Amino acid sequence: MRTFIVLLFLSGCGNYPGPLEAPTYEQKPRQAEAVALVWGVYPMVQASPPPIEWREDRCGDKTKAGVRYRGECYSGLYFPGGRAMIAWRGSYTVSAFAHELLHANQWGRGWEDPNHLSTEWGLVQEANELLVMMGIE
Repeated sequence: MRTFIVLLFLSGCGNYPGPLEAPTYEQKPRQAEAVALVWGVYPMVQASPPPIEWREDRCGDKTKAGVRYRGECYSGLYFPGGRAMIAWRGSYTVSAFAHELLHANQWGRGWEDPNHLSTEWGLVQEANELLVMMGIE
C-alpha cells in the first residue's frame, strides 16, 4: 500500500518544472551575437546577461514603442536577478538594449547607478558603435 501511495504521489508530479531556469523569450535576429558583443564591452562580471523580453507596448500618444509597467511607460527596465524588458524600436542601437545590459552588468558587480552618474555610461555609446561596425544595428 505504501508503494502505491508513493507511485500515486509521483505520478502527479508531471508538472514539476525542475530547477528554476531563466525564462526564454522570442529572439530578435542576431540577438545572441549582439548580446555577446555588448557584454564584452562592459567590465568583466561573473553574472550572465539577462534574458530579454522585447516589448512593443503603445504608451499614450507616444509614437515610439515602449515598455508599459505598473501604469508607466519606459524605454526599458532591468529587474535584478531576473530579466530585461526592452522596447523594440526597430534596431538594437535605437532601442535601450545596450543601456539595459549595462544595468545588468552593474548589478552583477554588486552595485547600481540608477541616476546614470558614472562615467561608465559612456560605454553604452561605445557598445552601440561596435554593433553598427559589425552590421548589427
